[in-house]
Amino acid sequence: MIKILILLKESSNYGDYGSITKIKTKTGLYNSARLVVNSLNNVDGLESELMTCIDGNDIDNKITKFKPNICIIEAIWVSPSKLIELNKRHPTVKFIIRVHSKIPFLAMEGAAIGMIKDYVKIPNVEVSFNNHATAKDVKKIGIPNAYLPNIYEEVFDFCSVNKIDKSERNRSGIYNIGCFGAIRPLKNQLNQAVAALMFAEEHNATINFYVNSARTEQGGESVLKNLRSLFKDTKHTLVEIGWLDRNDFLELLSTMDISMQVSLTESFNIVSADSVFVGVPVVISNEIDWLKKGISDPNDCESMAKEIKTALNYRNLFVIQNLISLKRYNVKSKNEWIEKMFKLGINESE
Repeated sequence: MIKILILLKESSNYGDYGSITKIKTKTGLYNSARLVVNSLNNVDGLESELMTCIDGNDIDNKITKFKPNICIIEAIWVSPSKLIELNKRHPTVKFIIRVHSKIPFLAMEGAAIGMIKDYVKIPNVEVSFNNHATAKDVKKIGIPNAYLPNIYEEVFDFCSVNKIDKSERNRSGIYNIGCFGAIRPLKNQLNQAVAALMFAEEHNATINFYVNSARTEQGGESVLKNLRSLFKDTKHTLVEIGWLDRNDFLELLSTMDISMQVSLTESFNIVSADSVFVGVPVVISNEIDWLKKGISDPNDCESMAKEIKTALNYRNLFVIQNLISLKRYNVKSKNEWIEKMFKLGINESE
C-alpha cells in the first residue's frame, strides 16, 4: 500500500482556513486537495489522507502520525530550511511541493521563485504545478518539476444540469450573474462587471452581480471599492456575499443565469468547474484551458458582453459540452496522479 499525505496550512495567503472543524468546506484550496484525496482513495493500492498544519513544525507531527511514503504540501508556505530538516528526519519520505499558480500570479508573491529554486536542490523534494503549460514552461528554463493537475467531482452523466426555472425572472429582464472567488486584480472582476452592465444596457435588463466581498487579496480592496462605485446610483445591484460552505455555495451558484470567470490568469479555476457541475453556463477567458465554450477576451468588455448573450441563448449546449470537457479533463487528471504516485511509491519501497 502506498500512503500519501496531503498537507495544508491552516492560515496562509491562500485563504484563512479557520479552525480544523470549519476548514472542510471553506476554501477553494482545501476543496481542491479534498477532491484529490477522495479520488486517490478509490484506487487500489493507494491510501491518502488530508491534514492541516499550524506551521512548518507541525509537519513532523503529521508525518510521524500517518507514516506516508509521499508527502504533498499544497502551495508555497514551507521554508526550504524546514524541508531540509524534515528530509533528514524522514529520509524515506518523498516530498512534493504543489504550486497552484501560473507565472503572472507568482510574480506577485515576492519569494515564490526563489523558494521553488531552493526546493528542487533538496534531496527527496520535488516541485509540481497544477497547470500543464506552467509546468512545461518552468521545466524549459531548467527547473525540474512534475505536472499534478486538479481533480474534480466524478461526472458520470448529465444529471447535474440544474432544473431551476429561470424563465419567470428572465421575462422580467432580471439576470443573476455570478463572479465568485477571491477579489484580486488578476481575477479581472471590474472588467467583467462593466461587461455585464453593457449587456444589461443593450437588452434593457437589470443585473444582480454577485461577488465574494469577504476575500480581498493582493490589492483586491481597490477592486471592491471600484465595483461599489460602479453600481452606485444605478438600477443594478452589486450583491456582496461572504465565503460560504461548499454546499451553500453550490446552492447559490445554481441560481445564477451566468457564471463569469474571465480572469487574466488561472491555473484551474474550481468556480468554473462548480458552475459546470450545477448546470450554469460560464463566460471565461482562454486561461481556463480545459473548457471549450464561453471563451472571451479578458481585455475586451464588448467581447464578454456578446458571450453573455450567446451563453444565455445556447444555455443547454454550453452546459452539456462543458460537462463533457470536465469529464474528459477528470479522466486525464486521475491518470496523471495514479501514474505519478505509483512511480514514486514503488521507487521509494525498493
